Amino acid sequence: MFLASILPNVFLSKNKLVAVETCSNIAVPLFSLYVLSQVLFSEEKRLLALAKIICLFSAIVALGGILDIWLGKNILYEHFIKNQYYDRYVAKAALVRPISTQFNPAPLGTYLLACIPFGFVLIGERRKILRITGLLSIILNTLVLILTFSRAAFVGLFVSLLFFLWYKRKKLTILLLLLAFFLTVALSSFLKPGRGFDRFGVRGIIFGQNYTSPLSNYRLARMEMVFKMLKDSPLFGIGLNHIRTRFFEYYPGGKDVGYEWRIADNMYLTLLAETGLIGFFSFLVFIFYLFRNGLRKFNELKDGIKREILLVGLSALLGVLVNMAGYELFYWHIPFLLFCFLCGLVASQSC
Repeated sequence: MFLASILPNVFLSKNKLVAVETCSNIAVPLFSLYVLSQVLFSEEKRLLALAKIICLFSAIVALGGILDIWLGKNILYEHFIKNQYYDRYVAKAALVRPISTQFNPAPLGTYLLACIPFGFVLIGERRKILRITGLLSIILNTLVLILTFSRAAFVGLFVSLLFFLWYKRKKLTILLLLLAFFLTVALSSFLKPGRGFDRFGVRGIIFGQNYTSPLSNYRLARMEMVFKMLKDSPLFGIGLNHIRTRFFEYYPGGKDVGYEWRIADNMYLTLLAETGLIGFFSFLVFIFYLFRNGLRKFNELKDGIKREILLVGLSALLGVLVNMAGYELFYWHIPFLLFCFLCGLVASQSC
């Protein structure tokens, strides 16, 4: 239903070539990975192998992020791949924010956020080597996620862990995690700008005038734009990836804005503006049924890896959904593929 709801964008958009390309970039991976994940992971024997692979490779990616900080450079982007964000965040940055293999700190945060919960599957295994691998992957991934200083990933991590612990009935751990979150926010609020951790303070997360804080002028201007777009095209929106192409028709400010910043910087606002009420609510229905069916099946299952993977998949998906409020996740290939994979994984365990 969600994919069908975005198809009219191709015909109603001003720039049909942009709409066709974007529609295919969303529809093909979502359909393919959703179906493929259901087929591949419907059998229990593959689930432990899946957790092992995710923990191993995510730990390698996290180590790449640590090397970014330690060396102050990234060999991948220094010599082989052109990356317009490399100088800003690593090579010429006063404070290095790791990017590892993921091109930018925000997608790296998303990648690690989606992988962290799978470490809990290995921690629950009997073999000591698996328990150690799971624990190390959680520690490494969490450390590097925090050091990306991506606020949406930071909040998404806490939400993901709280969800997981709630269904594990770990009330004391939940209280300790909440205490750690509020202490981190409180202490970070007193740090001077430019230290990295100040981004996790009250000003950074809520109402500071830094351009990326949720209630900054930068964000409020884009919210105003989105509602103007919705007013003009309420049902089907202005067209996929058309916030960029029609940015100055709705931008309330008078100054020029660089191409990189011609965005809503929030995937939910982007869906609302570009796919309209029909596309936006179809997406919410899609997510609602994934979680409803997943939680229903979780409550039916007895202890076992299928039950554990289902809870881990739901926790990871919830964290990614929170993270989507921080940037256009669907327009970054790896984060979007992870989203598609997690949707298919949850569906495969909910049958």
